[in-house]
This record gives sequence, structure tokens and C-alpha cells, in this order.
Amino acid sequence: MMIVVVVVVVVVVIAVVVIVVVVVVVEIVEVVVVVVVLVVVVVVIVSEVVLVVLVVVVVVEVVVVVVVVVIVVVVIVVVVVVVEIVEVVVVVVLVVVVLIVVVLVVVVVVIVSEKCKSKPREVWFIYAGMGSQWVGMARNLMEVQVFRKSIENSARILKPLGVDLINFLMEGTEETLRTIVNPFVCITSIQVALTDLLWSMGIQPDGIVGHSMGEVGCAYCDGCLTAEEAVLTSYWRGKCVADASLAPGKMAAVGLTWEEAKTQCPPGVVPACHNAEDSVTISGAADAMLKFMEELKGKGVFVREVNSSNVAYHSYFMEKIHGTLKAALNKVKVTVPANLEW
Repeated sequence: MMIVVVVVVVVVVIAVVVIVVVVVVVEIVEVVVVVVVLVVVVVVIVSEVVLVVLVVVVVVEVVVVVVVVVIVVVVIVVVVVVVEIVEVVVVVVLVVVVLIVVVLVVVVVVIVSEKCKSKPREVWFIYAGMGSQWVGMARNLMEVQVFRKSIENSARILKPLGVDLINFLMEGTEETLRTIVNPFVCITSIQVALTDLLWSMGIQPDGIVGHSMGEVGCAYCDGCLTAEEAVLTSYWRGKCVADASLAPGKMAAVGLTWEEAKTQCPPGVVPACHNAEDSVTISGAADAMLKFMEELKGKGVFVREVNSSNVAYHSYFMEKIHGTLKAALNKVKVTVPANLEW
């Protein structure tokens, strides 16, 4: 609203200045015209008087002089009246134009301000799953005290289970992340630490969303799980998969719709995650997956393999660990806050 007021004031000031300038110019023109006419009258009168004196003209000459004077006076009056009328017309036109401009400016500013109304942007916490890990992740963040303390707390929780979290993060290699348990605990521990860091900065999310292991991070963020429960949940999920000796599997993100994936996936391959309208994660046996991925590439379809440590998550392979995972998770104490809104 303040912008509208400022714009209107500026336009009005400019309009007033223009009107004043025009009026002054018209007045100057008016004065110049009158002076010129008066000079002409004086010249005519003087010339006529000279003629009368020198030539001793008759009365007729005097009459001519009088007529000329009357005509000149009438001309002066007419010129003055015309100039005044022009001045009034110009001022009226300018006032009307200014009013129209002001109205248009106000309308435009109001429309623009309505379309560009600022509103607080929502903050969402996004928690990724397997495949988001990479060597060196979180190393620089370990210099931030809040983040480091959270990681050290997770490391303390995992140490009795034989997991050296600090070493994985600070000294880990590609080989470290090729195992199954290590990426799980690293991803969740980092997500917990990032959440703690954001909270310490006074940043609270308007919404949260997570995929696969990222759902554990979400559970920590909204209070369903404590940091200890979140880290242990990830550990046991990875441990159960590692101990199950599952057949080699693979996962990949492909540029297909959900319906296309359901109809085109060959035996041994299933649509696992519906990422977007034209993006689906497929999962299945390694041999069948490799063959299908090559076929899709040959058709020009987008294909990106997910680093899932040769495990076909979100597929029929997971049925084998159902019982052991449930038993393992029962070891993790989950305390649901009484005031939690589901």
C-alpha cells in the first residue's frame, strides 16, 4: 500500500510542475503578443500623426487614424481573450490527462501488488533414503558443534553394536559404503544431526516428507522416535538385510509412468516407488534388472541405477526378512508422546 501512495504522490507532483510550466509559458506568450501588438499600434499611430503634421491632411486622415486605432485595440482584446481561452483549455486538458494517468498508475500498481503479495515461504525438511550416500558426506559439518555433538551421541549408541560411526564418516571410502549396515546408520545419523542443527538455529519445518530410510528421519523430526530409537531402527534394518543372505538385486530410477512400469516390467522386476508422474523406481533380481535397464536405454528412456548395495529394497525380496526385522525392532523401545497429533 505504501508503494501505491508514493507512486501517486510522485505522479501528482510531476503533473503540478508540468501545469505550472505550461501556465508560465502561456503567460509569457500572452505578454509577448500584447507587447508586439502595442508596438505595432504605437508605430501606426506615430506614422499617422507624422503624416497629418507634414502633409497637413484633411479631416479624412484623422478619421483613418482613429479607425486604425480602434481596429488595433479590438485586435489586442481579441488576442488577449483567445490567449486566455487557450490557457484555460490547456490547463483543463492537462488536469484531465493527469487524473487519467494517476488512475491508471494506481490501478496498475494495485494489480501488480496483489499479484506480487509476499507471504512467508514454507520450510520443509526432506529426508532421503538409500542412494543418497556419498564418500565424505558430513565431514565439513563436523566442525559445527551442534552437529558434531549429535553425531557423537549416535556414535555412542552404536558403539556397543560394533559400529564405529565417526570412523565411517571421517575416514570412510567407497568400500565402506558398499556394505549394507554402514550407509543405513550414516544416513540416519546425519539426518538426525541435521535436524538438531536446524532446530538449534530456530528453524522449524512447516512440513516434513521422507522416502524409505528417510521416513525414520521424519519420525525423529515429528517426535515419534527419539534419536536413539531412530539410529537403532536403521541399524537393525540394515543388519537384518545383511544377515539374510539375499540374492543379488538392483534398483534404478526410470523415466516411466506408474502404469507403464506395471505393464513393461518383466518377471523378476517390480515397480517399487512412484516418484513422480514420469519417474518410477524399479527393483528386482540383478540379472533381470540389468537386462531391463539396457532395453529401456535402447528405447531412449531415462535410466539411473540406485546405489542400494546390491539389495532390491521395496520388492518381494524383503518378505524374507519380515519376521527377523519385526523381532529386531521390538528390541527398540518406542515411546510415543501423549500429545502427538497423527
